[in-house]
Amino acid sequence: MKYTKSLSLALLFAAGCARASPRQGPWLVELTRESAQACWRDQGKYECKTIERGGSESLRYTVPISTRVYEARWLPEPKQPLRFAVIGDMGKATPEQAKVARALAKFEPHFVLVTGDIVYPGGSERDYDLKYFPFYSELIAKVPFYPAIGNHDYGNAIFLKWRGQRRFEQVYAKIHRKPKFYSFSAGTAQFFSIDDTGYYGIEAAEPFTADSPQRRWLAESLRASGARFKIVFMHVPIYSTVLHADHRGLQRDLEPHLIENGVALLLAGHDHLYERTTPRGGVLHLTVGTGGAPLHRSKIAEPDWLAKRLARHGFLGATLSVDGLALEFISDDGEILDAVHLK
Repeated sequence: MKYTKSLSLALLFAAGCARASPRQGPWLVELTRESAQACWRDQGKYECKTIERGGSESLRYTVPISTRVYEARWLPEPKQPLRFAVIGDMGKATPEQAKVARALAKFEPHFVLVTGDIVYPGGSERDYDLKYFPFYSELIAKVPFYPAIGNHDYGNAIFLKWRGQRRFEQVYAKIHRKPKFYSFSAGTAQFFSIDDTGYYGIEAAEPFTADSPQRRWLAESLRASGARFKIVFMHVPIYSTVLHADHRGLQRDLEPHLIENGVALLLAGHDHLYERTTPRGGVLHLTVGTGGAPLHRSKIAEPDWLAKRLARHGFLGATLSVDGLALEFISDDGEILDAVHLK
């Protein structure tokens, strides 16, 4: 009887420890020329703090879970060069993910755009602890990641709206501190993150119907933007040579807004390869789903819109300057495999 009772208590204690979330962080979720926001997690509780620049030239901050002083950079002035990177479809804890993460850190971006599917298989807190924080902990302490939500970030709950919404609220939103669609400005560009996973069947996705808040917001925000470069990033691509190929629904519902409002660049993930289109109505489309998940192979030979296709792991490096927007696809070995320049 005593043995049984002791064993039961031990099992209960072990179960409690398994449920407790370990400390994680810090990580930056916002960064401008004047302020930043850092977040951390301690035993399941998420906290954030705002750091004001004041007269400080360098960004230095501390958080309660560590004695370390963290150092980062404020965003540069609009006329100074600004570097950002793009990754997606990465959280598989593969050797390729580790190599891409190291190459990304060497690029030294001011921030990173993520084209969805941040951790597999279901965007859970445990997935983040095993497949996100171990790979990017040093980088995210000084460089914010701005995500677009992917189907796996909803738990890939295609026909279960409540499950996908719960995963968004309890994990994704608490870690990234971002809604399903939003925008921010940096340098001479304005970035628009949208949720197009409804076109992949995610019931919890933000609707993009004609009368939906997201679609109205995007159209109005694009019209109001005076940025030199308008950049939209999302998960499911409009043009692709794998999986579902060209997406007719997105071509019908989204592409006209991009063309009419002078969007320069559309970034997506979902398909695990790198693809660049020829400009479509003035819009350059790039798929960057090469962050570490196993690569996809093309199912279509060479459609007329295809300018470049690479089945290689890597990331997109971008530099905004007075000369325009320079884009380079950089492999996990640090090799530049594609380059294009937008004026």
